[in-house]
Amino acid sequence: MFPMSVTVHSQDKKKGDSLRVALKTATDTQRVVVLHKLAYTYRMYSPDTAFYYVNQAIELGNKLEFENGLFDAYMTKGLVFYYMSKHDSAIKYFEFARVIADKHDDPQKQSAIYSNIGNAYGDIGQNTKALDYYQKGARYTELSNQPLKKAYLQVNIGTIYSVLDQHDSAIVFYENALAIMKGLDPNEEKLYIVYGNIGASYLELGDTLKAEKAFRESYRIALMYDNQRALASSYDHLGVIEFSKGHIDTAMSYYWRSLSISELIGAGQSISETCSHIGYLYHHEKQYDSAAYYLNKGLAVAIAIQDYYTLDNYYEELAGVYEDQGKLDSALFYQKKLQQVRDTLFNMNKSNIV
Repeated sequence: MFPMSVTVHSQDKKKGDSLRVALKTATDTQRVVVLHKLAYTYRMYSPDTAFYYVNQAIELGNKLEFENGLFDAYMTKGLVFYYMSKHDSAIKYFEFARVIADKHDDPQKQSAIYSNIGNAYGDIGQNTKALDYYQKGARYTELSNQPLKKAYLQVNIGTIYSVLDQHDSAIVFYENALAIMKGLDPNEEKLYIVYGNIGASYLELGDTLKAEKAFRESYRIALMYDNQRALASSYDHLGVIEFSKGHIDTAMSYYWRSLSISELIGAGQSISETCSHIGYLYHHEKQYDSAAYYLNKGLAVAIAIQDYYTLDNYYEELAGVYEDQGKLDSALFYQKKLQQVRDTLFNMNKSNIV
C-alpha cells in the first residue's frame, strides 16, 4: 500500500536484453516462464511492453495447460494494471491467479495473491474486503514460513485500521510487525515504515511523546540507508511534532527539507502531505496568501494521484482560509467540493458497513 516512484534502471535493461536472448531458444513451458519474466521486468514503467509479453505468456500457458506459468502471468498482468491504477482490472487478473493458487493449495502463492488483492481493494477504499484478504494472506505466510511477508501483511492490516480511525487496533498490528522484523534484523530498512505508522497512530491518539519517539526511530533508519523517500517522510513527521509543541520555525525547517526531497525524487504522496502541513501552518499563523498557495499546490498533486482522503483535508482547509479572508464565494466553492469528495468517500466505503 506504499506507492513508489519508478525509473528505468540500466540493470532492468540488461535483464530484459538477456531474457530476450533466452526467449529465442526457449520452448514450451520454459517459453512461458521467460515471457512472464520479461513482462515482470517491464511491469512498472513500460505497461505496453509488459502487456505484449504477458499476453503471449497467458496464451501459451493456456495452450500447454501450464498452471504454474499461468499463475505467474496472471499475477504480473494484475500488477501491470495495479501500477496503472486500474484496480478493477488488476483484481480481475489477481482473482484468476487466486483460483490456481487455491486449486493447488499452495500457501506461498496464496499469501502473495491474497496480499495483492488486499492492496487493490485497499487502494479503492474497499476496506473490509482489503482486511479480509490481508488476514487470509497472513495465515498463509504462517503455513509457508514467511515471517517477513507476515510482518508486511501485519503492517497492511494496521494501515486499514488506521484508515478506519481504529488507531489502538492499528498499533497492535504495527507492533506485531515491528517485533517480527526486529527479530530478523534490528536494522531492516523497511522498519522506517513501521515506526512512521506507529508514530502517526500515536499522534492521532494525542500521545505526542510516543509519536515523537517512533518518528525519530523512523528517521534513524532512513538516515542509515540514505533512503530519500523515507527521509522526506521523516522530516514531515518531525515537522508535525515540532508544530504540536509550538516550535513554528523548527517545524517549517523540517517541512522545507521534506518538500525539497519530495520534489527532487517526484514523490507525489509526500509532496501532497507536506504541502498540506505547510498550508495548515501558514493558516495557523494567519498568513493566508501563503496558506492558499501551498494548499492549492498540494491540492493539484492530490487530484493527480486521486488521493480522496487528502482531498477531504485540502478542501476543508481551503474553505477555512478563504472564509477567514472574507472571500465567501471561494469559501463556498470549496465547501461544495468538500461535500462532493465526502460523498465519493462514502460511496467508496459504504460496502464496508456491516
